[in-house]
Amino acid sequence: MRVELPSGTPAELALPDGPSARGVVVFPDIFGLRPLFTDMVARLAAERSWATVAVELFPGRSLATVDDRFAAVPTLLDDRLLGDAAAAADLLVERAGVGRIATDPLAPRWPA
Repeated sequence: MRVELPSGTPAELALPDGPSARGVVVFPDIFGLRPLFTDMVARLAAERSWATVAVELFPGRSLATVDDRFAAVPTLLDDRLLGDAAAAADLLVERAGVGRIATDPLAPRWPA
């Protein structure tokens, strides 16, 4: 189902019918949210019992061609992307009851 994160960024959320085995946040490739990712999150929910959410990279922007999208990559803001990732993880905690690996998206999770 299409949802909106607190930032206004659209995301595609899929929850399993039963308890969630885990939660996964997905960022699509350069082409953004589209049926491929709608199907992917639905399959992960149905086949693996993973609560899954895919987040749009370029919210509110009309980027018709791949060249437009590649040209827009340098304008992506890390703080917005990480904020959307954290908000998507929070959505999975709220809707599916899954836990988070880290509460700080910048926290190291393994030795460098």
